[in-house]
Amino acid sequence: MIGAACGWRAASLLVIVSLPAWAEVMDKEPTLEEVWMGSAAATALAFVAGRLHPALGILGVFLVFNPAFLALSELGDAFVGPAMAREAGHSYVLQVQVANVMVVLGYLLGIILWRWSRHHGATGQRARPVRRVD
Repeated sequence: MIGAACGWRAASLLVIVSLPAWAEVMDKEPTLEEVWMGSAAATALAFVAGRLHPALGILGVFLVFNPAFLALSELGDAFVGPAMAREAGHSYVLQVQVANVMVVLGYLLGIILWRWSRHHGATGQRARPVRRVD
């Protein structure tokens, strides 16, 4: 009797194990909270780097570990992108794109302020060339 019960249990376990597993896509992707927090940090880094010097901003924008950029790269995949849009909805896709645009806008604002400070100086007025008196 005990052998027959173990046989049925083993057979049912084999059936359960052999069924296909439906893996979801979004459990491997960053959540919206992670996307926005990472993008806020990346925007601040890009702004400060662009404000110091534009070459540093390029490094900050392109080399930062940004969850929004990682999610955007996954959205471009032919198989993963539609599955992400289907599971998370189009609002997730839109928010990931807006988060990435925010990083670039932070970098551009840093460059604008860098150029403005070089032309106007600390006083906010246009710098005048100094004439030498010999």
